Amino acid sequence: VGYVYKRQYQRRVHGAFEGVKVIQATSPYDHNSRWLEIYSSRVDKGQAAEWVASRHDLTADLTLATGNDTNDVDMLDWAGKSFVVANVTPSIKNKYTNLQCSNNKSAFSEAVSLWMNEIQWE
Repeated sequence: VGYVYKRQYQRRVHGAFEGVKVIQATSPYDHNSRWLEIYSSRVDKGQAAEWVASRHDLTADLTLATGNDTNDVDMLDWAGKSFVVANVTPSIKNKYTNLQCSNNKSAFSEAVSLWMNEIQWE
């Protein structure tokens, strides 16, 4: 069964439910398939990252995030330094630092290396 994503479906689903986030995500496997992710507006990757960091007495400025799609935006916005992989969803590509590597080719290692080179060591 084929599925053609249309923004109108996202708006319709979001309007049908109170207190939810509805985002369109793209498959990291074929970079073509799309689906809607629906979850509580009180839950996102940014809040999860903040929760983990707070348990270790870390602040956002001491964190690094990498992402490849719109479901990573809250985390990327929260983190002190954010990178997106080479095969990132076009809609968020220009908002964050772009990596040369894709999510399948060591992008996280590239991000850590770049971040470590930027840190002002005391």
